[in-house]
Amino acid sequence: MTKITELLALTATITLAAPPEGQGDIERAVRSYAAAADARDVVALERASSPDMRISFVADGGKPVTISRADFVALLQAGKAGGVTRTVQMLGTVTNGTFGAVHVILVSPSATFDTLFSLLKTDAGWVVTGDATVVVPAPKP
Repeated sequence: MTKITELLALTATITLAAPPEGQGDIERAVRSYAAAADARDVVALERASSPDMRISFVADGGKPVTISRADFVALLQAGKAGGVTRTVQMLGTVTNGTFGAVHVILVSPSATFDTLFSLLKTDAGWVVTGDATVVVPAPKP
């Protein structure tokens, strides 16, 4: 292999391996949002998300449902959502500087949440603007 070819191969490898700009900040924002939902911490959830946020989900093969952040907060306060710590696995993050998206798997003892989050970069940092989730119940023993 010539020196130029080796250099091009190395440059391509480094470019492909470089994380998206702001990836760490975006992933921290998603983790904060998920932790707030798990803990039913409404104040932290509101800090981590946009007031205009929408949550769309499909549970157990049913029809998609979309609710507002206010509706989700009400479910958290009523104990009908959240309250269980989930493990978080980041599968992929993309950003164009102002907007970001993250594919995440969240796992609780009762279900797996396959989620696509959309985020917006604000003066205060990244906030979740959308949560699109497919809920898969855990297999019964």
